[in-house]
Amino acid sequence: KKYMQNSDIIWQIKPHFFDGISLEEKFSKGKTIKISPAREILEFECNGEWYILKIFHAPLLADRIRIWLNPRPWREWKNLQALHSLKMPVPEPVALGKKGKDGYLITKKIPETRSLRDICREYLDLAERRDIATKLAQLTASLHNQGWIHHDFHSGNILLDQKGMLYLVDLYGISHYSSLSQKKAIQNLAMLGVSFALCASYTDFFIFFKEYFYHSRLFQKQSFSDTFKLTNQCFMDWFSSFSAKRAMRCIKSNKYFQKISNEMGTGFIHRQNSIETFPTSIPKGTVWKDSRSTLVQKTSFGVWKQYRRKKIQNLLLDCFRPSRAKKAWIAGYNCFLRGIPTAKPLFFQEKRNFLFLENCYIVTQEIENACILPKYLLGTEDQQRKENLLKQLGKMIHTMHDRGLTHRDLKGNNLLVDQNERIYLIDLDGLSMRKKISQSRRLKDVKRLIKGLKLVKNIEKKDIEIFLDSYLPFARDEEKKRWLKNI
Repeated sequence: KKYMQNSDIIWQIKPHFFDGISLEEKFSKGKTIKISPAREILEFECNGEWYILKIFHAPLLADRIRIWLNPRPWREWKNLQALHSLKMPVPEPVALGKKGKDGYLITKKIPETRSLRDICREYLDLAERRDIATKLAQLTASLHNQGWIHHDFHSGNILLDQKGMLYLVDLYGISHYSSLSQKKAIQNLAMLGVSFALCASYTDFFIFFKEYFYHSRLFQKQSFSDTFKLTNQCFMDWFSSFSAKRAMRCIKSNKYFQKISNEMGTGFIHRQNSIETFPTSIPKGTVWKDSRSTLVQKTSFGVWKQYRRKKIQNLLLDCFRPSRAKKAWIAGYNCFLRGIPTAKPLFFQEKRNFLFLENCYIVTQEIENACILPKYLLGTEDQQRKENLLKQLGKMIHTMHDRGLTHRDLKGNNLLVDQNERIYLIDLDGLSMRKKISQSRRLKDVKRLIKGLKLVKNIEKKDIEIFLDSYLPFARDEEKKRWLKNI
């Protein structure tokens, strides 16, 4: 290594790289890949080679304190050198620099790669999914066997090249332990599982864990079934906590959401929505429902749902609890993060006079050509299509409960079916988020749903059994009979 002065950036560089080259001039011609208040990432070309530059900023006081204690570029530089010397699949470290409070890190670019997150969003056949799960398991086991833990272990930090080789990036959040515990390894597996929960199936996770267990040296004295149960439970706890925290971003101004305020009150909107002007009064549209508690109509903004006070005694209670529109807004993003299909929330507003709630509404995206589930079942004469729909419903409710959601008004009228026979959950102000859904609460939800479905003329006992087989995929016959009796 040697030190050299390049403009006002002090570089610590390997001798055979960049001698006599103005790096700042190269940076100015580079292509920006990612930019945020804390970090910029760009790629540039030099002498026929492509490189990645990371510029670390310190926008907050905590970041400035961290610069003195353990700066991010220096930490990632050391981790890259250590892993690269072990021949782990990581980018080759090239240069480390400093300019005031900013840190600079250059690595060689891995050619023709895509993040695993983007790849998993596409359709992959069973062989491709099995191949990725196997390679990822071998990489994870190799990391753990050598005592390394990636604290930001998600699919966006794993790259796949054209040859099918996996690489790890963003390594400032990786740590080495002389004696890695089973608990930390299981927590790390759960973190990775959360990243793939919405795009990988249960079979994919099982294939991954089976391969990991075979190559890992940490669980040689443990049985496969016990280790799998512990990992699965840790995954569910981590998933609920992760989803709950991420969902609360929808009521904070950040890169995804922004606050809105006008005559109709205050609220939030997703930044991706292309709405330039907001309504200053109740817009005119096609009325779908006009009852004592709600007004639902189709407008130019989307599906407008205004909530009305049901009881006069709720006047005081509404001063100390979120409005129904705000609860539906938060619940909508909880459903999205947990993989439950629902109408996308666009924006919401609530108006208060001091603490007293005067008005609130939410606007959601319209699900085109959709109708309520009982009506769709009534018009379905094909028995196979009806069975497929009931199986999809059972799987969705099972996933909803497993991921910490319960709908206290779960009925057929709150389930929509679109033209592609996909089911959506709506009317989310009655949705409740819990760490774990009890058996009694699950039974209440299912019982309420089945009670309404039984009123549909062409729904028979065997159809209810098909639904329960999908809702209870791993239950024994005795348990299914007990559920059927209680229902």
